[in-house]
Amino acid sequence: MATRKEIYAGPSKWDLIIKSLAGGQKVEFKVGNMGTCLVRILSVAAEDGSGENWIITGHLTHPAVTRVVGYWPFRGYYSTRMRRGHMNVHQFVDITPPHARAIS
Repeated sequence: MATRKEIYAGPSKWDLIIKSLAGGQKVEFKVGNMGTCLVRILSVAAEDGSGENWIITGHLTHPAVTRVVGYWPFRGYYSTRMRRGHMNVHQFVDITPPHARAIS
């Protein structure tokens, strides 16, 4: 089940598009009660004809999560004009190698 999180600050249109085209490089978003998060944009699609509203998908990571390796997949809406939007964040995907889990 997804949890809706508000985006209250994010990248410009050019940062969003260029980083998504450059192999999914990470951009910073300020998200709900999580604060500053790193987001790997996997896809960007025009939401309307304005060239400012986007449907985005990707992986959300948080700098405070250090004991495990993983991400929260999401799909959302983002306005590069307003630098606001929302994302539906899904369950955390833990990709920590098994040998690293045993040590922690």
